[in-house]
Amino acid sequence: MSMSYKERCSRGAPCIFCGDIGYDMRVIYPETEDIVHWCHKAKVQKGDVISAGGKDYICISADHETREATMGTFCLFKEYLSKEEWKAKQERINPNWSGKGSNNSFQPRPREISFDAPASDRILPGEEKPLSNKELDRRYRFMLSLMVLENKHKTALLNEWASPVHNVSHLLKDFPIRSLPPADKVRWKNKERLNNPTRRAIIEKMFHEFGSLKGIPGLYRRGGSYWEEKEEWERWTFAFQNEGLIFPCFDGEGNLYRIRIKDDYPDLEVKEKDGVSFMGKYGYFHRFYDKEGLMKCQFVPTVGEPFDCPLKDAFGKARGKYKNFSSVVEVRKGDQIVNMLEGGCRSGSPYSLYKLPNQSMGIVIATEGEKKAMVASAVRGVPCISIPGVSSFNVIYREEEDGTSLFDKMVKAGCKVVILAYDADKENNETVLKAEKKFAESLKAHGMMVMSGSWSKDYDKGLDDILLLGLEMIVKPF
Repeated sequence: MSMSYKERCSRGAPCIFCGDIGYDMRVIYPETEDIVHWCHKAKVQKGDVISAGGKDYICISADHETREATMGTFCLFKEYLSKEEWKAKQERINPNWSGKGSNNSFQPRPREISFDAPASDRILPGEEKPLSNKELDRRYRFMLSLMVLENKHKTALLNEWASPVHNVSHLLKDFPIRSLPPADKVRWKNKERLNNPTRRAIIEKMFHEFGSLKGIPGLYRRGGSYWEEKEEWERWTFAFQNEGLIFPCFDGEGNLYRIRIKDDYPDLEVKEKDGVSFMGKYGYFHRFYDKEGLMKCQFVPTVGEPFDCPLKDAFGKARGKYKNFSSVVEVRKGDQIVNMLEGGCRSGSPYSLYKLPNQSMGIVIATEGEKKAMVASAVRGVPCISIPGVSSFNVIYREEEDGTSLFDKMVKAGCKVVILAYDADKENNETVLKAEKKFAESLKAHGMMVMSGSWSKDYDKGLDDILLLGLEMIVKPF
């Protein structure tokens, strides 16, 4: 049996198809010299042959699902070899090869698609390029000024942030945390009393304020004959359909340049007694808020009585709770990949720097998740960076509009020490452990002192959880 190991794509070795630096991966088989590339943005069919990096690759699996995937499905690619090249390879790696076997079990269909360009540089048909961070700051702040934090969300947050030693309720005033109202048709159907205006009213005010809504991630222009007869502002709407909590993302200059949403109705993975997972195959999930503002969940089976279903344990686990406020959905139309949401913008993988007034940049904490970073900044009194994913730390080196990166701005502001505070499950999660090590090595190579923050896995795994319990990180040189 051939042994293999996984390798996450990084800045030094991005995905050869879309340029991703943290989410895609490669599975390497040393014994057979094979490399299987996993890409979640290259949407093709099984058997398609595409070109990338000057080589041809064949799709060996399309719409492939994995437990590690929280953003959809992958396409798997393997270098496509001619019959002669394949035979030469077999003879090289196995001198006793009998000459039997076949290179591929399906016929390739050549395509005119190349993924040589990084995803950040590719603008699909139907997609707009995002506005500058300063322009987005104006538009997002205006949009959030029209919204409020619903009582149910406020109560749930305050209950989650309740602490015997640290009061962090001021975060609701320090940062524009808001509730995203549901789609208007859902709102009228549910007849729920909300304090927020309708999405239609928000869009109308934004359009009259700025004249155009192009270039704003999260918004798109509806097409079709029905909308052709409507005024231009009426054609625009939000891409995110569900209700949820809005967390702002700030760049190194303090611009509110992206938005992350905690979905009120995330996918829920439920396991049967024998361990088999299913996603509502035998029923549906009913989520609601109790009188205390806490979300509850029931599973309603096709046959039988409903029963309580925990949101977060070995039996029921929420997946994809946090989502980017993006309006790009890539679909294949003939031989072309297009954006299904006309005029929409991709959000990318945004970091966020949370820095309260008068906080020095001498020491900076880096963790995963906006809510954790907010709490850590408030409790520890130092700026905190929210990384979009444990393997996506290279976003801090990404060149921005002024030609500098977040890391450059940190150094200029006097940053000397970075404390890496990934979740406690890194003790058992090799992927998280490797990502933290690579992040530390990268920071050291750039002349930064790196410390590792850890705590017992017996406590809740997040940095915000242990700080609100009154516990401290064990900080030591990495």
